[in-house]
Amino acid sequence: MVQQPGAPFAGAPQPGGRRAGLLGVGALLLAAGVVAGIVMFLASSSNYEDGVKNLARAPIGCTTSLEFDEAGAYTIYVETVGSIGELRGDCPNTDTDYDSSGDDLPDVDITLVDDDGDEVDLDRDDSTDYDAGGFVGQAVATVQIDEPGSYEITATSDEDEVVVAVGHDPKGDAASMKTMAIAALVAGIVIGGLLIVLGLRRKPAPGAGAPPVPPAPTGFGQAPGAPQPGYQTPGYQ
Repeated sequence: MVQQPGAPFAGAPQPGGRRAGLLGVGALLLAAGVVAGIVMFLASSSNYEDGVKNLARAPIGCTTSLEFDEAGAYTIYVETVGSIGELRGDCPNTDTDYDSSGDDLPDVDITLVDDDGDEVDLDRDDSTDYDAGGFVGQAVATVQIDEPGSYEITATSDEDEVVVAVGHDPKGDAASMKTMAIAALVAGIVIGGLLIVLGLRRKPAPGAGAPPVPPAPTGFGQAPGAPQPGYQTPGYQ
């Protein structure tokens, strides 16, 4: 009786390790996106207040010089609460605080001329306002400045407790920063989270894709295909 030894049983393949590189990059992007989003969102509030404080202001009953550093659209506000610093000239309404607490916005006549003395067109617009940093203002017009340079604005009104403020829309700048903050936050969460999920998936085990090796045949007697011995006829001498 002959028996051929069988192939030893192969153990189950061990699972591969996790992708540490993807995990690290994903965690870094996630943290960076969250931090950047929070910082930019908080900065948008400060940017709004700073934008209000940095508006150029012109008192009532005076002609005030304005310097526009760049071309673009600017908003003109009637400011009913705030304070104005001392300006050059003899205008009586400088270096004072003002508070017009009426329900109706006072009527103010505003004229803007360029350095050649030509009047600049003002477009009526009351679509925006502000209330920040101790200032309250309501938009009354917008103006398109085609050429940077020196301009003069004249404001007259029956109400002395107001001023005219000119500049870019503070709410618009703050809203743009908030949009960027949300975009950074979403990008960090989505991209970082995706990389973390991919990093948590284990690598394929070594040899997991190789086809199984069939075991060697086993049995009793002669192996299949072995030559059979011939029958010897007994003879007589």
